[in-house]
Amino acid sequence: MSVSDLQLVQQNYSKVIRNSLHLNKSFPDALFYGSKKYGGLGIIPLVVQQCFLKLSLFLHHIRSADDIGKQLLITIASTQLEIGMPTQFFQLPYQKFAHLLTKTWTTYLWEFLSLSNTTLHHSDKEQVW
Repeated sequence: MSVSDLQLVQQNYSKVIRNSLHLNKSFPDALFYGSKKYGGLGIIPLVVQQCFLKLSLFLHHIRSADDIGKQLLITIASTQLEIGMPTQFFQLPYQKFAHLLTKTWTTYLWEFLSLSNTTLHHSDKEQVW
């Protein structure tokens, strides 16, 4: 799912959670999603959960070099060709290149990582892509 799709789902999801916690529908988002450490409820947004799960799956399959990992490497190479830059695309801002891309699972991961200001780097000792 894309970020905009998740935001639509999040609106309905948040209403249900707020209702089940007996909170007013106008309860502030800053407290609803805020860290428990600072007095918030610590509800994790769907966008954050999706990004974490996608990144975990990505790293698992890339490291295990299974069939899915090989397919991910193919989509990484394809995306790298589409943007036409020598710099690894995971280190570039997604929004700048979004119009050039074919939507793939890897480009959605890149979008999520860009939103969280996270970049991926491969090891200098072992070329992954």
